[in-house]
Amino acid sequence: MRRKPTYCQGNGWGPQSYAVEAEIRPGTTLVVETGRAHPGNWLGLPSGPVRPADVAASIRAARCRGWDPAAQGSPFVLGPAAAGEEGRDGEAPPTGG
Repeated sequence: MRRKPTYCQGNGWGPQSYAVEAEIRPGTTLVVETGRAHPGNWLGLPSGPVRPADVAASIRAARCRGWDPAAQGSPFVLGPAAAGEEGRDGEAPPTGG
């Protein structure tokens, strides 16, 4: 995850996201979009931390959807619904705009 938000994330237009790749023999990168605002957004939109359990669940979901971390190729993007992030803690994810 980027320490500072991108311009779009800062304005609440883009979601908090993070990347995952294999430590040994990295191949295709997994990009997970959380559906929540980046914690460093400039508008004070609600956000939340990315916990190790969230990362593990996202990796499992991506593997079930065909992500092969050892394969070469374009990044594999996992959206909020597939990552199990939508409506976490009974709340809808914040949206910008």
